[in-house]
Amino acid sequence: MPGFIIHMAAAKEFLRLRGIRDEKYINDYIVGSVAPDIVEGNNKKQSHFWSDSGYTQFVRKPDIDAFLKKHGDRIHEPFVRGYYHHLIFDLKFLELYWTKHFLFLNDKLEPAFLYDEVTQVKLIDNGKIYPRKLFFSEEMYYGDYTRMNRRYIEMYGLDNLKLKDCNAAIDDYGFSMERARAETGRVMGLADTDGQLMVFVPVEMDRLIVNIAAEFSKWNNI
Repeated sequence: MPGFIIHMAAAKEFLRLRGIRDEKYINDYIVGSVAPDIVEGNNKKQSHFWSDSGYTQFVRKPDIDAFLKKHGDRIHEPFVRGYYHHLIFDLKFLELYWTKHFLFLNDKLEPAFLYDEVTQVKLIDNGKIYPRKLFFSEEMYYGDYTRMNRRYIEMYGLDNLKLKDCNAAIDDYGFSMERARAETGRVMGLADTDGQLMVFVPVEMDRLIVNIAAEFSKWNNI
């Protein structure tokens, strides 16, 4: 899934497109945009609305209809809209980025789809194949998020971001403002790390952030 800072950048891009300047709205929207990742223990399955059948897949897509059924009556609230944006961004990221750049394989180097069957990952851009554990590590995939943080902090003016209390309309999964602030501080503290990217293509991530925000801002229910 996209990194913490990328979700904040995506939220800021949406707010920019909509011309929203109200500080309370901006704060609550950004908090909502990272809320699904700031939950207790193993609650990410619930907070990301992964269905039971979808949870067995390696590419776990949020069930948008399930989210709207449960929280659609409050979609006008900025926290809920930001939360919705997070789920939409996750979905589009998997559909538009993962499928273009990554191929998931089993031990026989055949395409694999179930979570427990994937053991290798092929980078489509260069044809190289890596063990799953190495690919999804701080050395490669997750490390790239850290290496890209400074780019998006500067691009979207996140340097001085201070999350304030908001009406967290979705708190079923252990979300808390204390946890949100702590995670923001932790991630910002890693933002000065630099180095060569191993997995991601930043300019494509830039376009994804802009294009998803533009599409999201046109929907009638937003």
